[in-house]
Amino acid sequence: MKEKIKSVLWIIIGISLSLCVSGCGVSGGFVPIQNRAQKPAYAVIHDDLGRTVTLSAKPQRVIILTTSLLSFSAAVNGPIVGRTTVRSKQIHIPSQYIQATEVGPVYAVSMEKVLALQPDLIIIGAHSQEKLLPLCEQNQIPVIALKTKTRQEATRALQIMGQIYGCPQQAAMAQTVLDKKIQQVLNKLPNRTKTAAILHVTPGAVTVELSDSIAGDMARLLRVQNVTCPTGKAGITKEKVPYSMEALLAADPDVILFTAMGSPDKIDKRLRTDLKANPSWAHLRAVRTGQVYVLPEQYFLVSPGMDYDKALRYMAKLIYGEAFDATI
Repeated sequence: MKEKIKSVLWIIIGISLSLCVSGCGVSGGFVPIQNRAQKPAYAVIHDDLGRTVTLSAKPQRVIILTTSLLSFSAAVNGPIVGRTTVRSKQIHIPSQYIQATEVGPVYAVSMEKVLALQPDLIIIGAHSQEKLLPLCEQNQIPVIALKTKTRQEATRALQIMGQIYGCPQQAAMAQTVLDKKIQQVLNKLPNRTKTAAILHVTPGAVTVELSDSIAGDMARLLRVQNVTCPTGKAGITKEKVPYSMEALLAADPDVILFTAMGSPDKIDKRLRTDLKANPSWAHLRAVRTGQVYVLPEQYFLVSPGMDYDKALRYMAKLIYGEAFDATI
């Protein structure tokens, strides 16, 4: 009989404990993990490679691996801990980034140096640095890839910098100021158009730049007909197609513009070999009228960034000359 009573008592105690535990859950002391509200993300960014990048917190150790993006982060006073090495004396580095740790040139970044800086965000150039993605992702470092070739891409890059650094209004204000400066240049254009060929020269080749290049996009804004030179072959990239003297002669543009990448002596050698040595070169209208120009690399080899209006004005003066200066 006693054993029976003990069994009943243990059952009652067990039921009481179960009710007590259930009561704790209802009264608000414990919430199962799956039912807890997740902390909202700091920012969700859609980059120019079609990737969605979620930042859980505001980045504190940002590395920017393409020089053309530095002016956009500087426009919103965004700090960085690392950047690429710039060898050209023509290309401007924002003063607040001069002391940032250098991690190698844009096409030969040292990932060992990058990882040593323990970044919590890396910003790269879309397509040109896409190969860096796997290693960054392997080390669980968020990466945002951006383009800056065209005005539209540059506008978007500035907007995303505002998201990254938590100051979208500052980015919008900077964009408004820049847009007004650009419009001032466009308002001065004469009421006529010109034709131009934009040639890109490296020590190894000469190609023709299309409207998706930096210079090509600016020429379009300036109402310049960009004379392309199709050769019947597939284009080298979306921005360039192979150069053809025959097609250049047929188009006979008013102006010829050069962008160059490489040492001056090697570039000059390539120009002499591919262009100036050809007897037909001297018969081009642009050559006869002295309208052949080499564009400065700080504006046209890398994106001019927040100096877009200055680059646009520079090209407008070359193409339209006194007609541009005299226009009110």
